[in-house]
Amino acid sequence: AEGAAEVLAEYKDSVNVEDDIKKRDNLASIYAYHATALLAAEAPEAAAEQAVAGLALKPSGRVAAALNEAAGLGGLEPVTSFQAAIKANPEIWELKRDLGKILLSADEAVAALKIFAELAQAKPIAVHHVMHGKALAAAGRKQMAGAEYERAVVQEPDSAAAHFAFAKWLTD
Repeated sequence: AEGAAEVLAEYKDSVNVEDDIKKRDNLASIYAYHATALLAAEAPEAAAEQAVAGLALKPSGRVAAALNEAAGLGGLEPVTSFQAAIKANPEIWELKRDLGKILLSADEAVAALKIFAELAQAKPIAVHHVMHGKALAAAGRKQMAGAEYERAVVQEPDSAAAHFAFAKWLTD
């Protein structure tokens, strides 16, 4: 983690990322590597901070994954971390999905419901419909959950997760 911190500090001081997209991309990658190194060094709070900083520079699945792992390991408060990352990068739908999952696992079904409803509308793929259905079910809206699971099956007929969720709903 120390070596990664030195590389990050050196590069950050030597470039003007505002003027050069490639340099900004490189810096975002360095933040991702630093976050990963901090996770390996069991410093999830520092890793989450680095991941949020990297996402502010460039949307990146690798940086988002580091943030997700850091939040799961007790980094910055997970909801706050993801909200900050989403604010900086509203186009990364994976961050919204992961925030919804965190909220759902924390029994915040209504908040998760809002996120998954937006995702299912904006990016209608089976996983979003399934997660929307889970949030609906957790909020006590069982019939609406079934309709959402059915949408997932219609949207992606080859999705095992969609068929499983719909079949489970039918048998409950």
